[in-house]
Amino acid sequence: MNQLTIVSEPASLGPLGQAIRERWPRPEERPALREASVAALLGGELHHVTALVAAPAGADEALVRRLATALVSAGGSGVILVHGPVGLLRAQEIHGVVVEPVTASPDYLAAALFALSRRQVVVDDLESEVRHLRVSSGGLAGQMTQWHQEMHLAASVQRELLPRELPMSAGLSAAVLFRPAGYVSGDIYDVSELPDGRIGYFIADAVGHGVPAALLTMVIGQSLKRTVESAGIARVMEPADALRHLNESLCGRQFHSPRFATAVYAVVDPASGHVTIAGAGHPAALRMTAAGIVHVESEGPLLGVFPDGEYAQASFTLEAGETLMLYSDGFETAFPNPRDPASRKPNTAYIEHMARLLGPRSDEPLADAMRRLEALLDEQSGSLHQADDLTALAIHREPVAAHVAVSHAA
Repeated sequence: MNQLTIVSEPASLGPLGQAIRERWPRPEERPALREASVAALLGGELHHVTALVAAPAGADEALVRRLATALVSAGGSGVILVHGPVGLLRAQEIHGVVVEPVTASPDYLAAALFALSRRQVVVDDLESEVRHLRVSSGGLAGQMTQWHQEMHLAASVQRELLPRELPMSAGLSAAVLFRPAGYVSGDIYDVSELPDGRIGYFIADAVGHGVPAALLTMVIGQSLKRTVESAGIARVMEPADALRHLNESLCGRQFHSPRFATAVYAVVDPASGHVTIAGAGHPAALRMTAAGIVHVESEGPLLGVFPDGEYAQASFTLEAGETLMLYSDGFETAFPNPRDPASRKPNTAYIEHMARLLGPRSDEPLADAMRRLEALLDEQSGSLHQADDLTALAIHREPVAAHVAVSHAA
């Protein structure tokens, strides 16, 4: 039932309250009357009320303002009756509180309080919704904080699974750029020294982004087999065989939804520079020579699609001063098209940048050149919201032993 609170002191407004009740616009909704003191209102003891407040005789603007503020702070609304002229005092009206003279008729007051009581129902509902929203948002903020912490931990775990240092070998230097588009990456790389003295360089790019792709890269990293034992002797698997085994392993797993990946695997002999390379639907490796760029193609289907997929491999000799670049397909949208700078559609601008920074050069360390490539990526529009994961692995043939360095994105 509706309730009308009569706030007065010391004289009672009971008779006026009764008259207002009798004139209530809807008799079936006549409110119950409740009396309270001005001190109770100012002391914050009233909550969510529709009130008729009698200001003490001689009340000035400050007191009327206090009464109005107290009523609003209590989540209420109502009419404040004042003695004398109301011109300046009406300037204190705020948020559902009106100021009227004590001579206002019961009919008028009944109509005004009826309208404010209807408004009060809406205000109470809105405040209830706000409380629920605050509780919900507080819970959501906590969940978001936990999510951020978990994603930071996932990113740390993923990086811990990557090589901290690249194997050192006389004749080869290597550097890597690893830049996830989000917390975690759908790319993975590995560099391993093999039992026969060669070095294996591997990059895989899971289709998709975020956590699902990152989890798939962990499966790929654990499933990649580099050697096979025969008569107790570890024999190095050639790249095509390693990709074939990896594909069979992925196809044999029961994923709830299709999970695919591209990959490239190169095995390099540091002494001779001989390279054997195979790919699985991956961008062609770039061999940077003094005569220009050579695209090293190797045919093979995506990993995880066809259980009986066959993988071809290519072989060549990486001459002194040449660089072999393995990379993920995110570079195709990392730079604007020189012929259409406003477009970020896939293009080959990255090849020119890689050739300029990482091609045949004099004495610049490979890691420094890779850092310059990373800095160039930072200068591109939209680099703070990178469209795709980026991974690049550069292998440089040195005429003498060189220190092997690794450059990670911050």
